[in-house]
Amino acid sequence: MRAACLGLVLLPTAPSLADEGPWRHLYTRRGIRVEAQDVPGRDLPRLRGKGVLQANLYELLAVLDDVPNHRTWVPRLHRSIALRRPSPLELWMYVRFRFPWPASDRDSVLHVEVTRTLTATQHEVVLKSERAEWAGRPAIDGVVRVPRSRAEARLRYLGPQQTQLTYLVDIDPGGSLPRFLVRILQEDLPMQIVEGLDQRIRQTRGRYEDFRNRWDPTRASTPPGNIPGAPPSPGSTP
Repeated sequence: MRAACLGLVLLPTAPSLADEGPWRHLYTRRGIRVEAQDVPGRDLPRLRGKGVLQANLYELLAVLDDVPNHRTWVPRLHRSIALRRPSPLELWMYVRFRFPWPASDRDSVLHVEVTRTLTATQHEVVLKSERAEWAGRPAIDGVVRVPRSRAEARLRYLGPQQTQLTYLVDIDPGGSLPRFLVRILQEDLPMQIVEGLDQRIRQTRGRYEDFRNRWDPTRASTPPGNIPGAPPSPGSTP
């Protein structure tokens, strides 16, 4: 498997950003609920968006696996490059975001890790990313290196064409942008991510057949019980 985003193995789930305090409801639009979590001593909250996508879990994972094309659905993302994949569970990647003049572009190196929970009642994949350092990608003149970036995508299998997505983001874009403006822009980010991902899945349906044929247990020639991390087949006994 070529992407670190998609290590389909069983691992203990690491502590979540969501475990660090209460959430307050901001708005619900188009079935997507967006919440904020205030952090003592900081002026920018963490944000969370929750929604159900009418897509197979493996369709969704295939889109996340396609790192160079993240820019087609992530807001303001201009470029995303996989720097190193030491295992199917780990990835270092570079991202650069475009901002309109007079604001400067932002960039960051991200370290991505994956965990998986599979029980008789739960099938869930968690992807976590955090700002990292990479000697081969030093700061660029005129581009602001993001001082804080943490994100978490929690994907839960609900059915053959239903996946629950919870997306958490904790970002400080740095630079001289007015903080009130940053708060306004960031409040829309979780919903834009969920909507963009949903749209991308619809646009690419059928494009990632090799990926699905290898990993989707309803398509694989190997019985589902022999595929690492496969969810129960329809009608099977967990």
